Amino acid sequence: MPSLCASISSSRRTLFSSKCTYSVACRHINQYANPYMSGNPLMSCNDRFYRTSKPQPILAMYAMQRRSFVGNVEYPKIGGTSLDLTKNMLKIGPLLSIPTAPLYLTKPKLEYAITHMKTQEEIQHMQELLLLCDAKCVYPSTYVIGTFINSCLRNDLADTALQFLQQARFLAKYLPGQSLVRVLRHYVKLIEECDEDEAKKEQYETIIDELMAQMDTLEFPISMKYYQFKIENAKRRGDTQRAIQIAKEAADEKAINAYTILKLLEPLDEAENAGKKLQVAKYLVSKGDVFLNEKLEIFLQSASTQDQNLSSSKGQTTTEKMSAEIRRRQKENQASKTTFTESTD
Repeated sequence: MPSLCASISSSRRTLFSSKCTYSVACRHINQYANPYMSGNPLMSCNDRFYRTSKPQPILAMYAMQRRSFVGNVEYPKIGGTSLDLTKNMLKIGPLLSIPTAPLYLTKPKLEYAITHMKTQEEIQHMQELLLLCDAKCVYPSTYVIGTFINSCLRNDLADTALQFLQQARFLAKYLPGQSLVRVLRHYVKLIEECDEDEAKKEQYETIIDELMAQMDTLEFPISMKYYQFKIENAKRRGDTQRAIQIAKEAADEKAINAYTILKLLEPLDEAENAGKKLQVAKYLVSKGDVFLNEKLEIFLQSASTQDQNLSSSKGQTTTEKMSAEIRRRQKENQASKTTFTESTD
């Protein structure tokens, strides 16, 4: 047994040595994992012990990795054009199992390919590669996803980004909310550019609803920019109460700032609802621990002044109405007394 342990330790050192390839290390391990291999020094021991004993867990693990291994982890090498590297990964990627996929579809390779991506053809191939990574449970980094979506939007390939967002199965595990907000804002811009084409507007609105529903399933923390978009989208559709409700949810999560509050309360110079806007602003500032910028401070002061003036004017109006009512009643009483006196005479 000491010789067996020494052999395994030696094999493990050989396995993790930089001078030895993975396949050579697996063959070295397999020599001691199989006691019936020809020329094995362990055959001189008790055969009954090796026939009845269970395989060691570490040897079973190495055997499993050896069965799942299909080639050199250094292929494809990092270098060349983004298109060549992407095509090579797409060529070998479908042959990989889920355990071995991270050995080939590594973060440095993906980041190199996404950084040197320039043409629309490279973007299309990158979309296929990202879908392959999603299928193999190799989750790309935030940098890779963000750069891919930005490249799609800059090169008029929003449909390519949308197709990836719709087809990826495990998107909720690695998609940052900020990247999804960029796609949402792009489709809002397309709606604004559609003057009279109602069919396209409905199509884009449906896409926005689908992406917003997908946003609620993300494992990433919901960002301040996403709340800001939801508030602006609700106001764009004319649902002010829904926008206020979303703003209160954002304040509860401490994901609101002065800019978002000002966007919610626009138009700021409206005097009729100054009191209601002031109440909402004070609640959001207090609940969300919002830092007051200069513009928000000016709004709060002006809204407070307008509310006080409106209250005083309402008070004056109420007093005048009461005085007029008292004078009217006095005149009625005086007229009734005069009529009673004349009738008595």
